[in-house]
Amino acid sequence: MKIIALRHSYTKLNEEKRIQGRLDIKLSKKGILAVYENIDYISKIDFDLIVSSPLMRALQTSLIIGEKTNYKNPIVLLHEFVERDFGKLDYTLVSESKKLYNSTLSIDGFESNESLEKRVNNGVIKLNSIYTDKKILLVAHSHIIKALMKLANFPNLSYSNTEIDHKKVTEFEFIKGKLKLIK
Repeated sequence: MKIIALRHSYTKLNEEKRIQGRLDIKLSKKGILAVYENIDYISKIDFDLIVSSPLMRALQTSLIIGEKTNYKNPIVLLHEFVERDFGKLDYTLVSESKKLYNSTLSIDGFESNESLEKRVNNGVIKLNSIYTDKKILLVAHSHIIKALMKLANFPNLSYSNTEIDHKKVTEFEFIKGKLKLIK
């Protein structure tokens, strides 16, 4: 199984550089336009199936991609790929949240790295059990893609400092029970 991970397009909170975690926020006008502008790039990706986080921003991104690439199958929604729960950090400026996130403080409602990685790994295993030989376009969130990279042993990954672009994909392959980063 191959996973081609794409971060959802922009929301108002992305534009303001604020944490949104599990807040169910729709794409902004800029975000919708960005998906359309990126369709040529996305159209060149060979995929059999679109899987999406159930959060609105990822689903909207998926629906536009599906429409513009003439994708005919249902979009599969998996809760395992919903964004990390940032708890009380929601709406916080990313620059401010990094200070808190990198501290030793306990943050109410914040999902641990271990919990996030376990949930994402369960999602990968679930996908592989159903879609073993498929190429999956996964439309998800920054920390979901970082968790995939962590599971693939990407060196020097930092949840707080590694940037995930809204317009580029990260490719993985699941072979013999292990996730491998392709590019």
